[in-house]
Amino acid sequence: APCQVGCACRDLEDAVRWFVGSDIQPSPRDEWRATPPKKPAYTPAGDNVVNPVLNVLDTSRISIAGNSMGALAVDDYARVVGVGHDTSGRPLPSVRAAVPMSGIAPTQASIPMQFQTSDYDGSPALAGPGVGGVAFGDPSYGGIGYSNIKKGYDQLRASGQGSGPLELIVLEGGTHLDSVDIPYATRTAWSLTVAGDSALDWFDCHARDLPDACQRAISPRARLSRALASEQDPDGPAGAEPSRCVAVPDQANLNQSPTDFAQAETGHPVYNCTP
Repeated sequence: APCQVGCACRDLEDAVRWFVGSDIQPSPRDEWRATPPKKPAYTPAGDNVVNPVLNVLDTSRISIAGNSMGALAVDDYARVVGVGHDTSGRPLPSVRAAVPMSGIAPTQASIPMQFQTSDYDGSPALAGPGVGGVAFGDPSYGGIGYSNIKKGYDQLRASGQGSGPLELIVLEGGTHLDSVDIPYATRTAWSLTVAGDSALDWFDCHARDLPDACQRAISPRARLSRALASEQDPDGPAGAEPSRCVAVPDQANLNQSPTDFAQAETGHPVYNCTP
């Protein structure tokens, strides 16, 4: 299936190809954009010069991350790596780990993936009928917010395809912009630290092979949600291990369904990971 946000997905593919020095072919850019699109090929056919620091990079340890539409592009990159080729029939450069922040789209567990969201990511005011062709109510198509990302995480595990480790990190409080350091974005005081540290530990574990980071990545940390479970599946969909709780919920929040809220208020929060 083609990416549902084609411009963002092709931009990420071109960016990784540029970063590792792979060929970038000219391609049509007919999507709506706020600024005129660049021609992705190298000069003179396009606007890109070769990465000037390519000779000092370890291109075998590349990782990718993105927020919102960028998260959908990261999800699609993992899907394309699993399929083996993009829509033009070309393979993508390999990456060692991925962190889609606040977004779910059709994907595969072809690489280690840490999904991030938060208690109030995708509240009803934000997760409306859809934006840019992405239907927020259906994780098989694409969406934002905990409920969609949790459904997508569970569907990915249930597929039985792929051995890449998976993790779902849920931040306490917060909004759709918890991982974005831009002025005037509404977010909690701790969101950038928790989102950033979680992502860096995931990258340090799976891209740099640091054992201490691997342990931190799957351990409880301050300011994870107390209403929605953070969890991790160490051997991916194809493995026999269950999804294990990183943080077991013990509170309710107003972004839960009435049934889940009522159960949490009576001391029986809803979760399906293994404690």
